[in-house]
Amino acid sequence: MGKRVFVSVLVGLLAGLGSLAVIARAQDKPQLWTIWEIVVKPPKDEAYYKAAKDQIALMAKYKFPYSMYGYDAGDFRYEFCTPLKDYADIENLYQAFEDVAKKAGDEWKNLLKAYEETYEYMSQSNWYLRPDLSFEPANPRLKQEEEKFFIEDTWYIEPGKEAEFEGLCKDFITLCKNKDITERISSYICDIGPEMPIFVAVLSGTNRLNFWENNGKMWDKLGKEGEAIMAKFYALTRKRNFQEGWYLPELSYIVPEEKK
Repeated sequence: MGKRVFVSVLVGLLAGLGSLAVIARAQDKPQLWTIWEIVVKPPKDEAYYKAAKDQIALMAKYKFPYSMYGYDAGDFRYEFCTPLKDYADIENLYQAFEDVAKKAGDEWKNLLKAYEETYEYMSQSNWYLRPDLSFEPANPRLKQEEEKFFIEDTWYIEPGKEAEFEGLCKDFITLCKNKDITERISSYICDIGPEMPIFVAVLSGTNRLNFWENNGKMWDKLGKEGEAIMAKFYALTRKRNFQEGWYLPELSYIVPEEKK
């Protein structure tokens, strides 16, 4: 595997997750995100997609107070990511959905009918975006609007090894700075979810080919030092997987104030 497939170290989604990365770069404290993953029935993918677009339209029409970023995560899976102030804010988020449903009336009832039988299941997890474990290059290769494709590199860590893993992440970030790496790395930690502890790193490209070509160039720069750090990562890891996806602006809703 080595440098050819090692994407980074650490969260989520959750974009392409380029939009999440931009928010991360604007903060110096961990940012809580709640993330929904929906697995759609293949024959119903078009119906689900249309219903999701209709929901975004209703959220905009009735001024939903929380942003939501949508992603195609492949294999008939969608992810929707919402930033929160803290865990108490989750109750406020659900109340905001109820408020929109009341304002929308029959429009919301019709939306729920459109969603019926379109998906297999929905899961929710909560993640902290960690700026201290993320890497923002001095001269990023891509502009925000160019980040359409993303990779989530998920590491399932041996229990009790979290602090050691985080230390390696910081070593990796230092190496990236020293080697003048231009790829952004957004790092997340699952706070409530399955199979913890989990770290996820998100990197972006304009498309799949663009990402992997430049990922290879990054690892050429990191060289033996990068490979040595990766070997240490693996020593702390139970398992690891990759997920790729695409940011879907048409299935995303951004609170107007956050667009400014």
